[in-house]
Formats: sequence, C-alpha cells, structure tokens
Amino acid sequence: MGFCLHGSKAELVKKTTVFKTNNQVDLPEGMVTIDKIVFTPIDSTIYFSGNYKDKNAATRAMDAFIYSWFVFDDQGTELSSGGGTFGGSNAPPGKDFSGTAQFQAVKNIPSFITVIPCRFQVTSGGGVSENLETGEVTPIVIKGANPGESIKVIDGNYPLELSQGKMGKLIIKNIQTENGKTVVRYTAEGKAPYFQGTNLYLKNAAGEYVHPERYDIRRDAEHPNDFTMVFPAIDLNKQYRVCTSQFASIDFMEDRKIKIELEKH
Repeated sequence: MGFCLHGSKAELVKKTTVFKTNNQVDLPEGMVTIDKIVFTPIDSTIYFSGNYKDKNAATRAMDAFIYSWFVFDDQGTELSSGGGTFGGSNAPPGKDFSGTAQFQAVKNIPSFITVIPCRFQVTSGGGVSENLETGEVTPIVIKGANPGESIKVIDGNYPLELSQGKMGKLIIKNIQTENGKTVVRYTAEGKAPYFQGTNLYLKNAAGEYVHPERYDIRRDAEHPNDFTMVFPAIDLNKQYRVCTSQFASIDFMEDRKIKIELEKH
C-alpha cells in the first residue's frame, strides 16, 4: 500500500537532516552505538542500539539503573530532553536492544554535539532476573539511596543558593507574587543546567508540595541557563520553602562522553 505526503508533512521531510554515525559508548552494562542523529523543525532525535555484556541482563523486568543521555551543542548549551524509547523487540539483527532519545529542535544545526550518558539509580522497586541457560528466575529487590534535598525558607532575602551536590547549584534571584501567580526566577550553574533547572519545587510549612501551573520551565532565549517557574499564588509570609534535589543517586558519566562531528556527506 502506498501513501503520499501533502502539505506540512512534505515540508517536514524536506527540512529534515539525517547524520549517520558509528560512535560507541562503553557502559558498565553494555556497548551502545549511536546509529544516527535526525534534526527536524519539531525535534532532534538520537537513534541508538547495543548489546548487553551480561546476556542474562536482557531479560530483567527491572534493572537497578535507568540511563539517559545529556546532549550539548557546539556552544556548550544543553538541549532540553523530550523523552524517548527503549526496548529489545525492535532491535536490529545482532543487537540486544535499540532506542531513541528526543531533544528540542535547534535553530541551526551545530557543527558537533557532545553526548554524556547518565545513570539514575532506581530509588525503590523490584523485578526478576532469568538465567537464559537454566531458566532459573531470581527476584530482585532494589533499595536505592535517598537523593536528599536542599531547602531554604523564603524570607525575601535574595539571592538564595541551593546546593545540588556534585551536579552544581541553583541561584534563586527572586520570588514574587504578581497577577495572581507566584513567579520564581533563577539561574542554574553546573554540569547540566537545564536538567538542574527542572528540579525546583516549593513546599508549604507542613512540608506539602505546591505544584507549578505547568511542569515545563520557561527558559531565557538569550541566557539559556536562566529560568522562570510559575506557581499558583502563595502567601510569602507563611514560611514557604524553595527546594531542590542533591542528586545523590545520579551518576553523571563525564568520563564516557563522546563528541559527534556533524558533517554532511
């Protein structure tokens, strides 16, 4: 059965740029190959595949770690993440798994990108591990580390600094209630500023979370490490607190980062 592309779909294909690569990342659990990188006006996507070092790991219902990619352009600006996929059912021949990692669209295709793998320890849960030779199934119970928090009382004195452990810190410039909303303006400094910036939250005096109006932060176009997060209006005289994670359960694997040159052929 054939099909035709019309209008916006045809334009999307026309404006799509594909770079085939063969860069490899040696991770503790397996060898991963970056197969291609696709840039469209909607998003940017990394396609990867790989093989487990321990073949029995391929059948685990849940591992103790979840991997993510951090991507930076040729100016060192972190691209915001948009999710992805991972699995073994559609893996190419000879590979145990394949997946995608999606990121924001770029205005101009960079001359290179830097990709850094990051391993997040699952803080709780479980699953099973099956031995492929014997068929023996072993239960897995996962007890991860508490990531910890940095907490400061909102007292009207700025800037406020919140440590994020080995990842860096958030600097709260000001918190104001205006037009029926409470607006937090802040800067992230560290290894992955956009990711760090998404980890900001408020708590009331009872320790209950105040949920933001939307979960995507607003990023300053001219200063990509400056952010704004908007919450429902709160009374700043009632001992609210601004908080962030100390990221104790994250392994930011800078020693395994790769630089991928993007050259058209």
